[in-house]
Amino acid sequence: MDVFLSTGERSGDAMAAGLAEELQRLSPRPLDIAALAGPLSAAAGVRVLHDYTDLSMTGVHGGHMRRWYDLIFDLATALNDGPPRAFVGVTHCTFNLPLGGMLRGTHRVLVGPPEVWAWRVRPLWRFAGPAVRGIAHLPLPVTWRMFCQAADVTCRRGDLPLQNFDEVHCLLPMNAAAYTARRGQRRRASDAEVRFLGHPAAAMHHTPDLARHAAALRQELEIPSGTHLLGLFPGSRQQEIDALLPTFLAAAARVLHSRDDVSAVVHVADPRFRAAIEEHLRAVLDRDGALGRVRATDAPVFPLLCACSHAMMSSGTLTLQAGLLGVRATVGYRTAASSRGRALVYAFVAPQRRGGVPVPFALPNAIAWHQGRAVGEWPYDEHVEDAFRPAMLAPSVLRALPSAPYDPSAHPALPPDEIERLRTAVRGPGSEPPLTALAERILARIG
Repeated sequence: MDVFLSTGERSGDAMAAGLAEELQRLSPRPLDIAALAGPLSAAAGVRVLHDYTDLSMTGVHGGHMRRWYDLIFDLATALNDGPPRAFVGVTHCTFNLPLGGMLRGTHRVLVGPPEVWAWRVRPLWRFAGPAVRGIAHLPLPVTWRMFCQAADVTCRRGDLPLQNFDEVHCLLPMNAAAYTARRGQRRRASDAEVRFLGHPAAAMHHTPDLARHAAALRQELEIPSGTHLLGLFPGSRQQEIDALLPTFLAAAARVLHSRDDVSAVVHVADPRFRAAIEEHLRAVLDRDGALGRVRATDAPVFPLLCACSHAMMSSGTLTLQAGLLGVRATVGYRTAASSRGRALVYAFVAPQRRGGVPVPFALPNAIAWHQGRAVGEWPYDEHVEDAFRPAMLAPSVLRALPSAPYDPSAHPALPPDEIERLRTAVRGPGSEPPLTALAERILARIG
């Protein structure tokens, strides 16, 4: 095997698929590329040995965690028995960081390490850390062991990438600076080389062709002339959809009751989740009497974003992609299904603060925060954790929607200088696209 790719989320799957295509395009011979990945990598011709889709999760869930726990050891055994020339972990760091430490005889590359610049470890971890690591190896229920492993990875996120990998490629410049500084503090010759790769999304532009596709999509969805389209993007994982979509729908119902010139669509990121999404639509909107004005669609995500006057979306890579396309949006997210779960997360880690303001969740806002810009200058309004409520989301959308009927010639968009500021922040250091530069580097290594 030449390359093994490992990821566990849709944005990572898209990046792995793009990297696989670049590796095959640039290689003088056909490569054997296998993966723990999803449908996007499979469509790119990768041999997907394990499909992450049914394992995707947010928070701590016993059944899913048992399967991940079994997979990490099975995969480490298989890759050590027949090492690939290169192992490439793409984001999904709670899984890939410990897996990288188990591998031998392969060149280990991590793409998109945890954002250490944005989070700090609380002093409590200094005392609790050894006990948590010890519990992870005791014969206790797998949920407890996996939670302890996840907590350990979360709190050692600054050191494990340097310790368990040979190369660490950061998607944002401030993260590369943070890891480079940490590497200098550790002074270990065996630590990984740190590079700023840049984010592949930096190449995204709202082109005339994309605008035409978006206009055609509005017609395909039968959106009446003058009607604003509100897009709901609840994520690509089943548990994320279950946790976020009901709140998004309840907020959308409030918007629709306030405005007759608004329709809404829910994006289906994976067709396997369509039935669950439509069940959420019926459960929430039948009660609110707004079912006829909301539909689910599996239309391509970027034209759909550009067809919307406004979007409600979960935090993640899509917020960066939307920002680079100039799409106006409100971001909503909750890290765990219960306040008890969130308390456990924040017992050991806390967001960094600047001027008393914690780092936000949405990537465009986080970049603006790092640049020292005030909350009122952030591109997106976001409501996370205990503020993730319909009563907070709906007014944000209503404030952002133009009061006049929809006019295609005046489609709501972020200011051009905001888009360019964001693009400059995530653009790679070289002239080549980030995945091309990474593929060249991997090929030079494996021959």
